[in-house]
Amino acid sequence: MSTDAPAGPGKNVAATVIGLLTLLFGGAYAVAGGQLVWAGASWAEQAGDDPWGPVVTFFGLLPAIVIAVGVAFLLLGLVGLLAGVGVLLRKQWGRVLTFSLAALAVLLGVVWASGGEQGATEVALGMAQVLYGILAVVILIKNGAEFSTRRAERTATRGREVVAEPARPLGF
Repeated sequence: MSTDAPAGPGKNVAATVIGLLTLLFGGAYAVAGGQLVWAGASWAEQAGDDPWGPVVTFFGLLPAIVIAVGVAFLLLGLVGLLAGVGVLLRKQWGRVLTFSLAALAVLLGVVWASGGEQGATEVALGMAQVLYGILAVVILIKNGAEFSTRRAERTATRGREVVAEPARPLGF
């Protein structure tokens, strides 16, 4: 199976799929982060009405930790959404953001899959993150020319030949 099939004028299907997967992972992390922030805030609010609340929440420390983890996941999700859009638009900054997210996905996937007594679902989700990270790096390295400025100019003209102007010396 070749990944060289075009997804549009000058676009590769594999890079488009990585962009869509990055959007999917970014959205999932953003939703999970939002849920954790909401759960931590709700837990802290409910504990305030209970006389045993400070003991149950370890004097407010546990809801604060849940909220902090939620904010971290929310930020990771927002960066993932931005990276996915950047890859779909074939921007170099989207490619760089996706490289960094791919590295984080591999690390999070290994931690997720190897943590304690895990069921088949947790191992599968962890391995999916590892697989995404590896495929994103390989595909984006292979299709790096697609993210260059010259390639984008050629795509924008829709097939007309673009002749680059000679470089002008800087007039210092």
